[in-house]
Amino acid sequence: MPGSQRNFATKDSFLRVTEEAGMARSAAEKLWRELEARYSEPHRCYHNLDHLDQMLGVFSRLETGDRRGIELAIWFHDVIYDPLSGENEAASAEYFVQKFRDSCPWERIETVRQLILATDHEKSVRESREADLLRDIDLSILAAEEGSYEVYRRAIRKEYAAVPEAAFRKGRIALLEQLLSGTLFRSPEFADFEARGRANLRRELALWKES
Repeated sequence: MPGSQRNFATKDSFLRVTEEAGMARSAAEKLWRELEARYSEPHRCYHNLDHLDQMLGVFSRLETGDRRGIELAIWFHDVIYDPLSGENEAASAEYFVQKFRDSCPWERIETVRQLILATDHEKSVRESREADLLRDIDLSILAAEEGSYEVYRRAIRKEYAAVPEAAFRKGRIALLEQLLSGTLFRSPEFADFEARGRANLRRELALWKES
């Protein structure tokens, strides 16, 4: 949110990665202002710049082959976000394509587009190591310390404030059960996240079923 202290989701880091992708400085500056405004929209209680900061912090501790592709995908994966839409990932991927089509090789654009699409956790299948890493980075909040997870849980509910409590409870229970039905994290680098993530989800699931 505006005014938050961030270590990774900063203007300088954004300008670096976009210029490395071939975008001119002036265009990158303009795009930063647009992206900052989008991630600061008032309905974003969780899917905001603080979310990107957390993801980029996790990413900074990993080693992977296509660092530039994953980093770009992190920045743009939630640039379009409507809690009631099922097309956010597709819209965000298209936004990225439109912004980089004149400055970035098509192979790079397509790689990042596919990575953004892979963050649709209800539809995504295993596609590549980079897609699995990005998905796990996006879901890493699930393995946060209990207090941080509670902040995340409440923020998600605020984003869905327009949804009546009974309907939200039903949908959230279904999502939690879906996540718990398989392995949460796909990459070896996230093996240590699994136990805490499952514990957090089970605790939240119990809360919803008891309410």
